[in-house]
Amino acid sequence: MIDKNSEETAQDYILGIVIGAMIILIVALLWFFVIIILKLQGQKKVGFFTGRLIRPIDANLIAAKQQAIADDNANEDNQPLNEGVVNEAVPVSSSTPQYRDANTNEKFNQRVWAVRLMFVLSGCFVIIAGGLFYGKGVVAFKQSIDEVRNGISLVQDAAGKSALVCFID
Repeated sequence: MIDKNSEETAQDYILGIVIGAMIILIVALLWFFVIIILKLQGQKKVGFFTGRLIRPIDANLIAAKQQAIADDNANEDNQPLNEGVVNEAVPVSSSTPQYRDANTNEKFNQRVWAVRLMFVLSGCFVIIAGGLFYGKGVVAFKQSIDEVRNGISLVQDAAGKSALVCFID
C-alpha cells in the first residue's frame, strides 16, 4: 500500500522540477527578446548594448580629411570625382590616433573598463551562486540518502519481525 504522504511528496517534487524548467525557459526567452530589441534599436540609441563597442572618432577631423581627399581627386585632370570610385584609401576605422578626440577617447576608455569590471563581477557572482547552489544541493542530496537509508533499515526491521512472527506461529 502506497502512503498518501509519499505520493503527494512525489507530485510536489515533479511539480517543482517542471516549474523550475519553465522559469529557466521564460528567463531565456526574455533575455533573447531583450537582446534582439537592443540590436534593433541601434548604436546611436543604446550604445554598446547592441553588442558592438565602437570607438568614438572625431567627426570634424574625418570630414576635413575626406574633403581634402575629395578636393585632391577633383583637381586631378580637372575631372569631377566619380561617386563609386576611390583613388586613395580612405580610413574606415578610427585606429589611427589623429582621428580621435582626447576627451572622447578618455570617456570611451572609462566605459570599456566599467563594462569589463561589470563582466568580471557578474562572472564572480555566477561562480558564487553556482557554488552555493552546488553546496545546498549536496547537503539536500546527503539528507535524501540518509532518509533512504533509514527507510531501508525500517523495511529490513519490519521484514525481520514478520519473519519471526511467521516462524513463531
